[in-house]
Amino acid sequence: MPKGAAGPARKPPRQGFGRIVRLFFSPSFPLVLVSLCGVSYLLASSLAAPEFGLWALLAMRVLRYVRFETWAALALALLVIAALPLAWLAFRQRRRLRRSRLLGEWVFVAVVVAFTACLRTLWEYDASDRQIYVYSFLLFIGWNGAVEAAIGTLAVAIHGAEPAAPERPPEPV
Repeated sequence: MPKGAAGPARKPPRQGFGRIVRLFFSPSFPLVLVSLCGVSYLLASSLAAPEFGLWALLAMRVLRYVRFETWAALALALLVIAALPLAWLAFRQRRRLRRSRLLGEWVFVAVVVAFTACLRTLWEYDASDRQIYVYSFLLFIGWNGAVEAAIGTLAVAIHGAEPAAPERPPEPV
């Protein structure tokens, strides 16, 4: 190939795995994790729905373990303390968000909540591990989406949305 010539067109990389990795390295992840335990407890106790209680159980076990292990107490304290500055960083990253993307995030959260509610009416609680893990996964996905959308909504409300990209005139043929 001659020098300076464009190479073969590359396909865009797959986004699925990248999104999962970005979820765990997102600045809002500690906030999601810490608050998810409280949401799980509230859902499990107020709805009398033990299928939502896995995250609450995890938090109670961690708190019991923290009472006896100093290193675990320090790690938990660092996680909780780091949640607020990292949430501020997530807020600053999302201030240039488009309203259409923000609306899409809220629609995704509504779909996950509606799916979970429908699944709960169709799938009776049978205390199986599979059921607990499915509901916990749905709760995590829904709560992460709600936190991300709430941070984005707050950022757009304070800073305003980024204007839509201007339309290009059609290129002559």
